[in-house]
Amino acid sequence: MPGASLLICELRIMLDRLRQVFRNAAAADSPFGGCLVYGPDDFLYDYLDRGLRLLVERGRTLEQYDCGRVSFQDFLVTAAAPSFFAADKIVYLENFSAWRRDEQERFIDWLEKQADSSPIAQLFISSRKLAGNRFPVSSLKKFIPAIKSARPRPGDLLRLLTRRLQGLEVEVAPRVLEELLLLHDGNLPVVERELEKMALYVGPGGRIDQAVVERLGVDGGSGNIFKFCDALSERRTVAALEILHAILRARVEGLRVLAMVARQYRLLVRAAIPENRRLSAEALARALKVQPFVARKLKRQVSGWGVSELVKAFALFSRVDRQLKSSRLPNEIILEHLVLELTSNHRRKGGIPG
Repeated sequence: MPGASLLICELRIMLDRLRQVFRNAAAADSPFGGCLVYGPDDFLYDYLDRGLRLLVERGRTLEQYDCGRVSFQDFLVTAAAPSFFAADKIVYLENFSAWRRDEQERFIDWLEKQADSSPIAQLFISSRKLAGNRFPVSSLKKFIPAIKSARPRPGDLLRLLTRRLQGLEVEVAPRVLEELLLLHDGNLPVVERELEKMALYVGPGGRIDQAVVERLGVDGGSGNIFKFCDALSERRTVAALEILHAILRARVEGLRVLAMVARQYRLLVRAAIPENRRLSAEALARALKVQPFVARKLKRQVSGWGVSELVKAFALFSRVDRQLKSSRLPNEIILEHLVLELTSNHRRKGGIPG
């Protein structure tokens, strides 16, 4: 399709521009530079964070500021002042839209007149709330590249990954790419890193199948988040606890686990609606915009749930979210309790407690 090819081309140009910015930033003698990443989608922000971490690993000094907490005047006193640790430094200003218009104007004036003589060698700015055809993006792009973060559709992500695999010289079993994208919620940089790791494991000409994913994936060898969500949906308490421990041993963050569980239950709620219960697996896959193999599992799992019972689960997710962020209890204890609540509620009258 010409439209899909055009979009893939645009995505590759977008990624190439950001990669070139980081190549310039990594060079010791590079002139003042950096970039602005804007737009509501997470796609490019993952690459931005990854690139900044790599610069730090190479010995560069990075100072990061949230414009919602630091005023422009604070920026002049701290970020634009010489560093005790390096003759030049990299500065990252996130949430740039939090500054008032007059602060943004003063910043752009500083950028035009003083940035070259400041200790800031590279300046990175980000904001999810800025529009490309309005101030301040229209003014910032005169000094540094401005790159809009646009989230690709799942099909576009698959095409990008397929091209990436050509460079890795490995074969991937059917549905593995779809499962990796589902597992990582479409986070292309994370999926690429996982594929690179697996390609090294199987070697040139090798094949990445489900067994390799489970052996090397971030979720541990004996299970992964997919299997964890399936065990919860099927109320298999012991299996869910065993897989949870494997996930946590692999140092997957508790909030990440909760997010994937909530995603699974949102799909279950939609699959449990009466008009969707009557659909075939293929029709349900189209209605929920998931892969057919996911729809087949949902149809099997949803038979043991009622819509009202599933909806009540989200009150539990809200409580667990607060606990993971503020409680002194270990994440393992909090998530174990979540498993017990979800898998044993059918034995108690009244369903899942809020």
